[in-house]
Amino acid sequence: MARNPGRDVARNQPPRTAQPATPPAQKSWLHQCVTWPVYEVLLSKEWDVESAIITCVVARKSPRSSKIAAASYMVDLGCLGVKKAFVRICKSPEDYERRLRTPLMDDHPMEPADFNLVAKIIAYGHAYAQQLGIAPDPEFQQARLLLTGAQIDACARKIPLGGPEGKPIFVARYDDDIERILNQLARVVGPDGFYYMLPGDTEKQVFNARLPGIRTEPTEPEATE
Repeated sequence: MARNPGRDVARNQPPRTAQPATPPAQKSWLHQCVTWPVYEVLLSKEWDVESAIITCVVARKSPRSSKIAAASYMVDLGCLGVKKAFVRICKSPEDYERRLRTPLMDDHPMEPADFNLVAKIIAYGHAYAQQLGIAPDPEFQQARLLLTGAQIDACARKIPLGGPEGKPIFVARYDDDIERILNQLARVVGPDGFYYMLPGDTEKQVFNARLPGIRTEPTEPEATE
């Protein structure tokens, strides 16, 4: 399969914009909470596998009111970067547990993690997607403020970006704009420069097919007996 080295997106290379954002001067509640001590950091248990789609949470606690500011991030390290992000203010640790932590843990098992590591995963995933011309969830601009103060250069862990052969891989879900994303990847790295898996595909189908062309229609799930 031909590839154009000049158009490849480098894997595990430090992104150009890897540092968390510095908060603006205005003092909304969100900009105030970036000075609160970090209360908890959670990360998907198997985040470091190839083409992982991970969930992480960063929570900060007010030393005066005990309010919790928490942000959740869904990060696709295969190509899409920050797929989903949101930030919430909770009136107490108990409110945070009930409204955010427990529902997220039920859907996405996570474990305590290093703040710098989580910030690095988010920054690298975001920068990788930007290189591919893929924008993050709009609320990421707010949610990233809770990463203020993270020292990603202090984290030595490598972040696995892309998929087989170092190429981007798009693992599509039914709620993705599949045709738009496939066309965007084809424009940036060429039609043979990435892998993709549509809903209903199996890994064997994807990696044995070697990209026979871009399909935009999801396959129907196989019937089970």
